[in-house]
Amino acid sequence: MTAPLIIQRREYRPGSGGSGKHRGGLGQTIEVTHAQGAPFVISKMFERIHHPARGRQGGESGAPGRVYIKGGEELRGKGQDVVPAGATLVMETPGGGGTGHPAERTAAAIKMDEEAGLL
Repeated sequence: MTAPLIIQRREYRPGSGGSGKHRGGLGQTIEVTHAQGAPFVISKMFERIHHPARGRQGGESGAPGRVYIKGGEELRGKGQDVVPAGATLVMETPGGGGTGHPAERTAAAIKMDEEAGLL
């Protein structure tokens, strides 16, 4: 790290894992700001921005990832960008693809997902 950055938010992205007998893993939402409100440079090597992880054996694809300035422009998944002074960088990591047909997931597993806020 070359700048004093603050992670303002880091949490799971509900619904980002593909449906299936075995649900795909959830992505995360991460919001980052500069501690003194200054601009900062980010070098990115993100995958699955345009092509989400595909499901297998009837499972659905996970959600694609995104990288953007909160309230502003969408950024490319790779390369270097300057985050403007006072801005918040938002990274939404992609979700994994599900395995097996969603109808094969048990009611108990779906209920657990709903109670945990994963859907």
